Amino acid sequence: MYEKINLILLLLNQVLEKMETVEEIPSNNNKINVYKKRFYASIASALVHFYDVTFYEINLLTIIYSLLYVFGLLPINLIVDKYGIRAGIVLSSSFLSVGLILKYLACSPHLYFVALIGQAMVALSTSYTYSCPMHIVPTWFPMNEINRAVSFLMVNIFIGLGIGFIPLPMIIANVKDKTVMAEKMRIFMLTQAGISILLLILIVIFFDDKPKLPPSASQHKANEYRESTSVFSSLKSLFKNRNYLVLMTSAGLINGVYSTLLAILNQMLLSKFPQSQKEVGFIGMLLLISGCFSSPFLGLISKRFALKTLYKLNAIMLLCPLIFFSLLFKWHYVWLFFIATPVLGFFFTCNTTLAMMFASDLTYPYSESISSSVLSAVNQLFGIILTFLGSKFIIEFDAFVCNLAFLFLLMISVLLNCFIGDYKGREANERILSDE
Repeated sequence: MYEKINLILLLLNQVLEKMETVEEIPSNNNKINVYKKRFYASIASALVHFYDVTFYEINLLTIIYSLLYVFGLLPINLIVDKYGIRAGIVLSSSFLSVGLILKYLACSPHLYFVALIGQAMVALSTSYTYSCPMHIVPTWFPMNEINRAVSFLMVNIFIGLGIGFIPLPMIIANVKDKTVMAEKMRIFMLTQAGISILLLILIVIFFDDKPKLPPSASQHKANEYRESTSVFSSLKSLFKNRNYLVLMTSAGLINGVYSTLLAILNQMLLSKFPQSQKEVGFIGMLLLISGCFSSPFLGLISKRFALKTLYKLNAIMLLCPLIFFSLLFKWHYVWLFFIATPVLGFFFTCNTTLAMMFASDLTYPYSESISSSVLSAVNQLFGIILTFLGSKFIIEFDAFVCNLAFLFLLMISVLLNCFIGDYKGREANERILSDE
């Protein structure tokens, strides 16, 4: 009963977080946070007009999100390590609610700095978002259900992200009057803030830290091992794991490209199709919503194939849709992006989920929360760098050249994957723990 309540609350909070993340600017906070990051990106052109700022300043909202997300990882993991999962989720949800309230207050042309602060609060709320599923699932589910449960939770991240691209572009599309635009944005933000506060109250009342009994004997021993290991010693061990370091770099490149595409998609497409703002919102949604199909798909096949094989194969297959996506900028048919983008998003979101599961497998019995947090931090750092470079490439050259650069980075990632060697894996380590 409590397991179901916890999962439902986590799913709802993830969707809301991911929605707000859609740049108005991978848990309960996951859904809401992803939307928040991408919110500003999906309406970048409109916000340039509304706040009377440049694209660089709008992209700064994304950069602030990424930077504070990274800096918030260690403190939130220390809090979770000392006070438990529930404390981390309550704290993340609280930051989210405050951030959304500030974004509501920032719906005025002269309050860009308030939007920046609100975005910072949202960023802090997401510091536990992507690692939260990898922390909660092993705590509540037995080994044979872990991959399926992680895939299910990751779906909600992509739902929140995808939904975040749709509402505001439709609401404020072609609205030039700043007063009208501000009023529409206030209604939208107030609705989100209300939902966020309601979810925070439900989490405080109903969300449990852990079950009374661990899902398995090996999980009980793994929990004891983690409790005796500090966050800093876990980090030290992770950075001595060669396979994990290679995965961290490879996944960082791929997810950095993915984050950058989401952040500058508006700028990229409008540079080629300046009258297609409504279409851009839907294309961005398709790039994200395809994760709703990739995660369940991975949950089904992850038992049949090794995670190492799936991860390497997905990175190779990702090259094909990115090549097609890049070539579309040499043509003049925006409708073709409605075909290419879902396929591209499918493989990108597959990589996000696979990297999290693979990292957990490589580093067991160390905390999945720490391994996935470090992975997410590296993703964000690559995203920060590539967002600056990608935006500059579009301005100095064009979107086609920008995508060629992304393609080159993905090829490097494929080559790096060749250096991931053999490892014991979760199942072998769990058998060792069970025999002890």
